[in-house]
Amino acid sequence: MTRIIISRITLWCFVAAIMTTVFVLSNQPAGVSTNTSGSVIEKIASVFISNYENLPSESKETIVSEMQHFIRKTAHFTIYCILGIFTISAMLTYTMRHRRRVLTAAAICLAYAVSDEFHQKFISGRSCQFSDVCLDFCGSILGIAIVSFVFYLIIKLTRK
Repeated sequence: MTRIIISRITLWCFVAAIMTTVFVLSNQPAGVSTNTSGSVIEKIASVFISNYENLPSESKETIVSEMQHFIRKTAHFTIYCILGIFTISAMLTYTMRHRRRVLTAAAICLAYAVSDEFHQKFISGRSCQFSDVCLDFCGSILGIAIVSFVFYLIIKLTRK
């Protein structure tokens, strides 16, 4: 197999792995999802808040509760940014105009964000939110933009 084919397969496998991760996390009932993000918040808090381990449990619960929304939305944005990075990277292995690559990568990410939110509608305690689709899509657009900018710089520097 040629190097380009191996790269293409590898990149699409990363895209599939990210999508699978999103699906598994979205498939968690609300309580499980809240506990999952809560445990992540506790780990983050223990690093950034001095003496976190010695705080009373009520204080710890307040910190986790107050950070819940921010951490969950940041996670949405970040994982879709990573999805955007790998999707546009996979698209770069195809011979076509860059605008078409970008539009195709964006369409794939948007379609997945919509399907992910629709899927959550059927999970206990979860909901389908347009704002999450927008947030997810913005994350993927940032990832696509980062890779496109780096690609542009590489092309510009190698043509000199």
